[in-house]
Amino acid sequence: MYNYGNLLSGYQDRVARITLFEPLFQLERKQVKDDRDRPIDMFGVGLLSLLYFFERKLLREEKTGIAELADFILSMLKESAVLSEESGRAIAKTVIETYRPPQGKRLGRTYYDYEMKSEAVVEFSILKADRWDPEERIQYYTLAEQGLELLFATKEYFSEFQVSISQMMTRKQLEKGEFDSALRQVEEMRLSVANIKDKMAHIKKEVQKQITHDETYKRYQELITDINRRLEQEHDEFYELNGYIRTRKQGLLDKPIRNQLESRQLEKIVKVENELGIVHFLHSSLLSESIALKTTAIEAANEAIYYTGIESFNFEKEVAGKLTGKPLPLESGAILGAPFTNTEKFSTWSLLTVFEPHEMDEWKGRNVSSDFIEAGSNAVDEALAARQRLYDNLLGSMFEKMNGKKKFSLKQVLDRDADKLLNNRPFYDFWMILHQKSPLNIKEIIEHEEHVFSTAFKKHLKDFYEIEVRELDDHLAYDDGFGVLNMELVLKGGADND
Repeated sequence: MYNYGNLLSGYQDRVARITLFEPLFQLERKQVKDDRDRPIDMFGVGLLSLLYFFERKLLREEKTGIAELADFILSMLKESAVLSEESGRAIAKTVIETYRPPQGKRLGRTYYDYEMKSEAVVEFSILKADRWDPEERIQYYTLAEQGLELLFATKEYFSEFQVSISQMMTRKQLEKGEFDSALRQVEEMRLSVANIKDKMAHIKKEVQKQITHDETYKRYQELITDINRRLEQEHDEFYELNGYIRTRKQGLLDKPIRNQLESRQLEKIVKVENELGIVHFLHSSLLSESIALKTTAIEAANEAIYYTGIESFNFEKEVAGKLTGKPLPLESGAILGAPFTNTEKFSTWSLLTVFEPHEMDEWKGRNVSSDFIEAGSNAVDEALAARQRLYDNLLGSMFEKMNGKKKFSLKQVLDRDADKLLNNRPFYDFWMILHQKSPLNIKEIIEHEEHVFSTAFKKHLKDFYEIEVRELDDHLAYDDGFGVLNMELVLKGGADND
């Protein structure tokens, strides 16, 4: 009879991938109607909602709840359905509860595993809780790992090759001059790298928990080796892509900029280069983690074998019984008991002593210690306190110059006190950090005393709830050749004193 073992290999993984689509069909079966009693395409609404959550993740928007999803659904269905705000909110709630059932219960399916010859359960989550606003009592959501897999499955390629495909698409878009599309592709690449990192963390836990015999060890070893090989290949492709971007950028720099379009192209390719550099750095760290994962698998296997041997070893039977059951020559008895005796110990001079510092300065009356210098824990606290005081003074000075305005630009601040601020590096660091982290929740930062802005925000911004810094179009240039892109600082909340 023909052996169908190979045919059934990986049956559980196949069922898990197919089951990811089940929530979409659950939405389709709900038969929701609009305010004119016409049916709504809930299957399409479910897919659009996934795309919306993915877009919000790309834009790093952390506050995505029922209200935000309802606004999106209303805008998508305005031409095909008649819906009030209340109806749109009800549909959004239905979608979220389908993808993430109330009380955080995971989605699942019971099926018969023909490979293992037993019933099994596959569980997954499309959405997961992201953060909770206790004041407004609003729950925000984001895509879970399986939600990303479901979305990637609609693109006709496997998520394992997402980074390589994104690299290829980025290069093609740069060749065609589609810099905005290339930047978006780099953002998708960053999410794929984060997804790989989560998977490796999951594999590490499984390796430490499940390796108990040689067959399991070989299976995980092949999986880890495949991940490592793919990461090395992607790492080389990053270098090639970075080289192409540098060549393309240098080509724009070598010729004079004739119009605003070419200036924009140069700015965009620099931005793509910077964002790709960040993704490359994150990806490089995965290579180190994959090597460490290999080590973890070997250690887990060795420990499993070691403890299995200890548990199965019977001292009474293997040692005591043989020594007392029948007379043994003294030499044989000594050999049998040797593993259970202490090893010989002795003191000697270590060769490493030559690397210790010599006390050459005793004649000057100085006591030289050979001990290692220990870093005090208060060193970090003092540096943080100094930085907090510096940013407190900078923010207070800016507010004084701007007469407490809730909205002002970097140019306005520099125009008020350019001589003092032009060469003040901490002043620009302050603006750059605000811009990178924008928008910032002021109340959250005030509550965390270890945050670098905690002191400044507590003293000057306690009446506001959010601060945002965004780029403006004009570029600030000065006589010494220094230049920076203008930015605008906006405060939300507080009294209306603009």
